[in-house]
Amino acid sequence: MFKKYCTLGLILFFVSISFSLFSQTFEKIYRTQLDDFSNDAIKLSDNSFVISINSGNFEFDDYNGKLIKLSEEGDIIDSVLICISNEYKLSYISNLFNLNDSIIIAVGICKNLNTNNYQVLLAKFNTQLELLFDTIVGNEIPIEYYFDHILTHDNKLVSIGTKQPEYDHFIYVRDLNGNLLNYKYLIDTIYISTALTIKELVNENKYHLYIFEALKPIWVINKETLEIDTVYHYPDRFRSQDAVIGTDSLSYYVSGKSYNPDYNMRTPAFIKVSNSGEIIEFNEYLANPDTNSYCQINCFDHYNNKIFLAATYNFTQAPPFYFREEPRWIWINKLNLDGSIIWQRFYKGEVNYMHYTVLATSDGGALIISTKYDWNDPIPEQRDVHILKIDSTGWYNGINTGITPYETPKQILVYPNPVKNEVKF
Repeated sequence: MFKKYCTLGLILFFVSISFSLFSQTFEKIYRTQLDDFSNDAIKLSDNSFVISINSGNFEFDDYNGKLIKLSEEGDIIDSVLICISNEYKLSYISNLFNLNDSIIIAVGICKNLNTNNYQVLLAKFNTQLELLFDTIVGNEIPIEYYFDHILTHDNKLVSIGTKQPEYDHFIYVRDLNGNLLNYKYLIDTIYISTALTIKELVNENKYHLYIFEALKPIWVINKETLEIDTVYHYPDRFRSQDAVIGTDSLSYYVSGKSYNPDYNMRTPAFIKVSNSGEIIEFNEYLANPDTNSYCQINCFDHYNNKIFLAATYNFTQAPPFYFREEPRWIWINKLNLDGSIIWQRFYKGEVNYMHYTVLATSDGGALIISTKYDWNDPIPEQRDVHILKIDSTGWYNGINTGITPYETPKQILVYPNPVKNEVKF
């Protein structure tokens, strides 16, 4: 595969940053003339952030992948463009993982232009965003749709999804050089369904695989044989999105959406699951009984016994179309471990915002990644990436509460506009 490492030269951010003794807050917009969105972000050991960004053409599902590194104050440190062979086009960078304190794993989905089938892009970077290794792997025969990837405790990449139109579910296990170690097709003969997310149970030597269909099964998978050992079930109203590590060794969380038949509404939710597959808790949150809220995959995180659950508030389609001309808010819930609410906040809302990722931070706040679609923009079907860092109370510099001691936001002039070869501030 053709490899290329390149530093991004024309990234334009409009920045508002504030400082306090305990927490940094900031707001940024990543904007190009292309459609821009982000699926994932990670924290590094030095408290900096690495964010994946996809920039390209929505209509043709053709993007370039980028990684940007931000300091904890919100300053851009570095960036890199992920370039792949002309025989493929990238759909998106789907996942970022911390392999250790010095290596980042990026996983993406790309389409083979010769076979029209989807394959997996696997790349390694150091924390300075220097490319160490990349490859494209995957079965080129069936049409496979990947829905989740996890990095196991022994550094294997597990990918799950569903082959269509047969709706057969699959598990691929690879090492981090892309070599296939094991795979299995799990045939569901009862329902048309989708394999949504998978969780590794280290001590039990099992996986829990979540299938979306009428019976809401949790398949307990033997890690060695990849056979189904047992079947449990999650709540009927719940649709799983992502399995998240728990705060103890005996259980974990699964984030997702809940359909509430009493209100005919979709709302953010999560369940707590024991390692044996039993449902311990089911928590769902309703902002307004006549308004839908939508969760993306990376909508849940926790730190220091506090949970952040994020959603997009106010949409009229399920799932919501990205470019719909309706105001949408970023909705953040800060919760205790038992699901009780500490606070709820709504952000932005003047145009269409759609939440993608929330990261709980060590200062008690969170980093929030969303997209912003402004239907007044002259470029159709074009989103911008919105990056927001809030403190432990949900505040950020730009919200006028009348009680905070933080600085007044600075105004930054950027010229020329549009940018060509030089930017002046």
